[in-house]
Amino acid sequence: MEATGRVGCRRDRAAMAGRGSHRAAERRRPSGGARSQPRPGLARDGRAVGRQPYPLAYAWVRGRGAALRPWASGSQTETLVKVCGVMTPEDARMACEKGADFVGMIMSEGYKRSVDAVQASAIVSAARESGAEPVGIFTRETAQEIVAACDDVGLATVQLHGDTPRKNLKDLPTSLAVFYVVHSEGGALTTPLPAELAQIDLSVPDPAYWKKPIDWVSAGRRSVDYILVDKKEAGGTGSLDWDSLVVPKGCSRKGWVMAGGLTPENVGEAVKRFRPSIVDVSGGVTDGSGTKKDPEKVGDFIANAKAAA
Repeated sequence: MEATGRVGCRRDRAAMAGRGSHRAAERRRPSGGARSQPRPGLARDGRAVGRQPYPLAYAWVRGRGAALRPWASGSQTETLVKVCGVMTPEDARMACEKGADFVGMIMSEGYKRSVDAVQASAIVSAARESGAEPVGIFTRETAQEIVAACDDVGLATVQLHGDTPRKNLKDLPTSLAVFYVVHSEGGALTTPLPAELAQIDLSVPDPAYWKKPIDWVSAGRRSVDYILVDKKEAGGTGSLDWDSLVVPKGCSRKGWVMAGGLTPENVGEAVKRFRPSIVDVSGGVTDGSGTKKDPEKVGDFIANAKAAA
């Protein structure tokens, strides 16, 4: 279900190029094996040391010691939970306290759970301080608009839920982690996968096309972290048809996300039946207002999801 990672030949070239400089550095190292600068990583007390690649930069949770979650450590052994459609920092903190790994907010205008830049910035801070990764959902923005919004509020992870954002994947920087949304209807995926947007000859589908060197040289970015299978409309109601659900394989770096119609009552069955990397919930854990999260529902959803895994 998970893809192998970034382009192998690129990694090999980087390794070969750095071999000489590495040996030279070894010769220059002071006696006793001491390094002049600490290697990037986590200190014994859990704090980040040196320059950190995403998402280890957010592994340190203030005031809680070393709280490295599975999505940050790279060793995922359980189904993770993303609570989406969050509109306030209070709901973000509550979801994190219940065990949410990701907190999503709709950055595009026009939905009942949309947030503005001020709200988004507060949610981003609340999520990170509580140990979860914030995710910004975009439904109609270009790559330039997505990057500007992320810079404005401090987002490092985005969800592409719309034709325009998906087509602009090639222009997004690799520093942004990406959830790429597809739709499953009638036993088929009705949304182009990342590889299909780059592949010239579609007569012979190649799910692994995104891993080929040409994607990095001539067609821009084609790698995504997760493929998210959802209903058609973001921020609304509806559910997936489980009997015809198509599970995407081999087209993302880390796995796939199941969303659309999940509730505290059915999430356990969904996890046991489909084994998604992440389950995503929004309307299934709101109170009567349809916008504010219900703490009891959020807690039950997360507990049931993780118990089933």
